[in-house]
Amino acid sequence: MAKVTIKEIADILGVSTATVSRVLNNSGGYSEETKRRVLDVLKQYNYQANAMAKGLRTKKTNSVGVVLPDLTNEYFAKIAVAIERVLMKKGILLIFTT
Repeated sequence: MAKVTIKEIADILGVSTATVSRVLNNSGGYSEETKRRVLDVLKQYNYQANAMAKGLRTKKTNSVGVVLPDLTNEYFAKIAVAIERVLMKKGILLIFTT
């Protein structure tokens, strides 16, 4: 199944993209019935937010880049895993390069 967009979800429900966005961000301005309907369709279509698109919109990527000399080296691999655990809990994407 292809990824579904907020616009497509809004079209399916007959609501605005702003309404879907407000439900996703839990920012209010909608009824409990609308919230339930939006969440049901999001689940039905296995909606996953596009982090890159959100980053472009908000000018905040919630990502961190880490340069390590060698990920096959056990020492650096342990550092990478530790960094990843901390950032994952905070919802931050980690990008590694060597």
